[in-house]
Amino acid sequence: MDPISFWLIALGIPLTAVIGNSVIRLLADLPQSAPADTVLAFVVFNAVAVMQAEDFKKFVVYSAFQEAFVSIYVLLILLGMFGWAVSVFSIEREIADHYRDPGADFPFRAFFFAFFIPVALIFASVTPFAYKGAA
Repeated sequence: MDPISFWLIALGIPLTAVIGNSVIRLLADLPQSAPADTVLAFVVFNAVAVMQAEDFKKFVVYSAFQEAFVSIYVLLILLGMFGWAVSVFSIEREIADHYRDPGADFPFRAFFFAFFIPVALIFASVTPFAYKGAA
């Protein structure tokens, strides 16, 4: 890999994601939060996995996942971006509103999805590497 390509991928994509995330949150008047930021981190991981597919495929044992590697991770990027948007603009807003008005009902649904979305994306992103095939 060309040195400039390495640095563009290693620093450029995460830096762009962090800056974009911060600007969008600033414009939406929302604080940073761990669940949505975890989702964003895995969107970046999935993007790097797509760009460096040949390097990542070496760690995937199951042949069906190797063959569809790029397709799987492009889908995970799209799902992750959707999950991030839902987290930031719906779930976190509901949680922030609760903290601004503590007398309001506790947002159980929002807290459930704030936990569920990142866990589901982490699980989906790691599964192609962990799954060894049917026994």
